[in-house]
Amino acid sequence: MSKKVTINFKDESLITAVDNFCHVKDVSRSAAFELVVKASVPFLNKITSYHYQARQIEMILLRQSIHGHISQIRGTPEITHEEFFLTVWNTHIKSALWIPSIENSQKKTNDGSMGTLEIKNITERLEVLVDTNRAKAAIHIHTDRITDDNSQYLKGYSNTILLKETSYGEYYFDINKIVVLPITELIIFGVKGVLKRKDIYFSHPYICWINIYHTNNLAVMLPIICKAELPQCTKNEKKIILINPFTTGSKK
Repeated sequence: MSKKVTINFKDESLITAVDNFCHVKDVSRSAAFELVVKASVPFLNKITSYHYQARQIEMILLRQSIHGHISQIRGTPEITHEEFFLTVWNTHIKSALWIPSIENSQKKTNDGSMGTLEIKNITERLEVLVDTNRAKAAIHIHTDRITDDNSQYLKGYSNTILLKETSYGEYYFDINKIVVLPITELIIFGVKGVLKRKDIYFSHPYICWINIYHTNNLAVMLPIICKAELPQCTKNEKKIILINPFTTGSKK
C-alpha cells in the first residue's frame, strides 16, 4: 500500500542532484527518492538498533556501578545507599505537586490517635486526589495537633506527599513499612540501632532507610528493598498511607 510523503529541501543542490539522477535513470522523482530510501534502510536500522542497545547497556552499567562507583567517591556503601536513594526519591518517586494542608477537627483521644471518622474523611479525599493526578499513592503526615483545654475537640494540620512511582528499576520504596523515629536517637544510634531499641523488627532484607520528612523531633523513615526480595503481601500496597507521629506507641 502506497503512502504519500511530502519532503521539503532547503538545499537546492540536493534537488538538482535528484533531478540529474532521474534524467540518467529515466525515472520520476518519487521513484528516485524510494530507491535512495531503500538503499539507506539497512543503515537506519543499524543506527536504531545500536541506539537501543546503548540505552540498555547504560541502564545495566548504572545498576551495577551504583555501589562501587559512588562508594569510591563519597565513602562507605551504607551512607552512599542512603544518598543515592534519597536522590531517586526526590527526582523519580515524589511528585513536585504542592498539596495544600488539610485541616481536621476531631474528638480528643487518650493516646492521640486518629478517630475512625477522621481517617475515613482523609482517606476518601486523598483517594480522589491520587486518581485525579494519576499518582501511585499518597502519604499523609500530621504535623500539628492543637488542643484546647476548654473543648473536647482538637485540630490537626498535615502535609501530603503524592508519589509518581513506588519503584525505580529493580528497587522498591516500601511505603507500607514507614516508621517514625526520634531524630536525636537516629543521630546517636543510627536507624538499625533505634529499630532494635524499640523492638521493631522486619524479616525483609532492606537495603537502607531514607528520611522523607521530619516534623518536630521526629523523622519519617522509608525503607528500600530489591523487588526480588519483596514479599507477595507487600506488592498489594495501600494507595493511601496515613502517618500520625502524635500517636503513643505506634509505628505510624
